[in-house]
Amino acid sequence: MLIVALQDDVDNLYAIWNTVTDRFLGVNLDRDFAMDAIIQYKHCSIAEANSRLDNPQPFSDIAKAICNSNIKSALNVLRTRCHENARDSFDKGNYGILHIVTADELK
Repeated sequence: MLIVALQDDVDNLYAIWNTVTDRFLGVNLDRDFAMDAIIQYKHCSIAEANSRLDNPQPFSDIAKAICNSNIKSALNVLRTRCHENARDSFDKGNYGILHIVTADELK
């Protein structure tokens, strides 16, 4: 999914965030470059791309997506630090299980 956001109201530049790959397709894009990026990625019509640019999402949506991907990445690192027996509890949302440390960390 793409998040197409207007960066500011002064220069009318767009930023496009790909939520699948957690990467920017582009920043500081004028309308023509933003339209090209949307059409190439989504294989959609000019009218559909135009609609995305006419109704951009707030830039804060891109910031939230970046933060969420960083949190998921950090939680995955913490999950691997849990003892194997505790990972099921962690996967169910019991993050208090993090107090269990591995033998290597006790040394």
